[in-house]
Amino acid sequence: MKSYIPLMSGIAVAVVVIPAMMEPQLGMALAVDRLACTLIGGVCVAIIVGLFTPKAQQQSFQDEVRAFGQDVETEAQAILQGAAGAQISRLMHQTGELEARARLIAAGFRTG
Repeated sequence: MKSYIPLMSGIAVAVVVIPAMMEPQLGMALAVDRLACTLIGGVCVAIIVGLFTPKAQQQSFQDEVRAFGQDVETEAQAILQGAAGAQISRLMHQTGELEARARLIAAGFRTG
């Protein structure tokens, strides 16, 4: 949102001011049309995103994180008991996958 407003402001200035410099009498009409265009576009995007964005698989993700935590605990116990860390590379890879999924799920919440 913080980058969207300056972007749209810059585009609006370019779309309104440059043509208005060539024909000053159309300046206000261009500004009103640009505002209407931006509002219509924003409503359309909100509707499309709301209808077609799939729901996050939050519960299955939480279950997978719990299972991962148990695997890490089991592996840590094995290492403390002197066993070689056979599952370390798999757990590290799984950490990256879980982090990527966590970012996608967090993107669906206002609190991030």
